[in-house]
Amino acid sequence: MSLYSADLTRPYCPVLDSRRIRSSGGPVIRKFGQDFEWNELHTESSALEPLRQVGDPEMDALLEELQPRPSDDVYSLIVSKAAEDSESAAARFLAEAGTVPEWVDWELIERGALTFVRLLPLCSVVLFNASLVGGFSAPKITKVLDASGYLTAEQPRAVMRRLFETGRLLIDCCAEQGALRPGRE
Repeated sequence: MSLYSADLTRPYCPVLDSRRIRSSGGPVIRKFGQDFEWNELHTESSALEPLRQVGDPEMDALLEELQPRPSDDVYSLIVSKAAEDSESAAARFLAEAGTVPEWVDWELIERGALTFVRLLPLCSVVLFNASLVGGFSAPKITKVLDASGYLTAEQPRAVMRRLFETGRLLIDCCAEQGALRPGRE
């Protein structure tokens, strides 16, 4: 069979045996080219919908205090305000955000970071192709991305810059040992 005689009326994607669903009785859901079996670990969208209205009262109060403009670097504003007033909402936020929970396993985080760096070329392919495509194909996510303009800017260069900034952030967080620990720049 040649490329010219291939049946192009149906998509071709080999299914690895490891990806086949071994059903235990739950309904099989097919979305965005992925199949999975619905079970008790999944949550109905009707149960998730009310959570869309749950906010972060502490951050809301902090933003109300700071009154940032769209062009402001909010993190810099928080750090400046905390330095000015140790009793401010900004100082409380930084203290809470900088407190590492006891359950954090730094050794496991380091292993994950090293794995990410070792597999960086593959990670980039997955992040830029699968994650973005999947994100843009989910209507509720698309609505947020479109409203924020983060990946739908009129200037394609701005979108590429944002993607590269995100990639650089990931590399900076994983390439140097201990980079994810609090207090690191």
